[in-house]
Amino acid sequence: SGGAAVRAAAQAVASGEHDVVVAVGVEKMTDAVADQVAAGLATASDQDYEASHGLSFVALSALLMRRYLHETGADRSGFAPFAVNAHRNAAANPNAMFREPITAEGFARCPVVASPIGVLDAAPVSDGAAALVLCSEEALRSHHRPIRIAASTAATDTIALASRQDILTLGAAARSAEKAYARSGFAPQDMDFFEAHDAFTVITALSLEACGFAPRGQALERASRGCFGPGGCVPLSTFGG
Repeated sequence: SGGAAVRAAAQAVASGEHDVVVAVGVEKMTDAVADQVAAGLATASDQDYEASHGLSFVALSALLMRRYLHETGADRSGFAPFAVNAHRNAAANPNAMFREPITAEGFARCPVVASPIGVLDAAPVSDGAAALVLCSEEALRSHHRPIRIAASTAATDTIALASRQDILTLGAAARSAEKAYARSGFAPQDMDFFEAHDAFTVITALSLEACGFAPRGQALERASRGCFGPGGCVPLSTFGG
């Protein structure tokens, strides 16, 4: 929803409808009990084939991770660099929820939530807020330090995992990334960093592959070489993820 709000704001400015638009996002999840949070999150899954059968997002991601491990022959430990990197980056961010670094050994020993997903594979519910000011070139002032939006695109896919042509391809992410690269004139190798939706380590890997930062099935291998850490080929989730 945050990305959708920024995109709507960008379109409003680009169309000439408004000179300045402020996109605001707020999330407050920690005041609700676990059952309420789980029920709320389940509204973003398929009601007939997933939510009504009790499949949570943890369970759905666990299915994805198990399939990923099956197809690649990798081990769960291959996902450790994503969690280690996120916690290392968060340690330097005063606004991060958890600022304690972790190790690959700690990742391997963490309690299991929905096999093969462990506690350190999954993001917690959290609170946060952000605001972004978007404006036209005409509205800029000399003291402003603007950042230009080179492209903003979107795509959709079926909600239910079983309805997707390829369960390990985030089709909407892949299509929107392709459109963004084409519209902006940039390519994955031109990116200075990448902020992924990394609610689970397996989603991090699939997002990187969908957006062209790793070939299919090779995100873990690249992560093991430090490609997504600070100073790597494309630093990932530099605020903590």
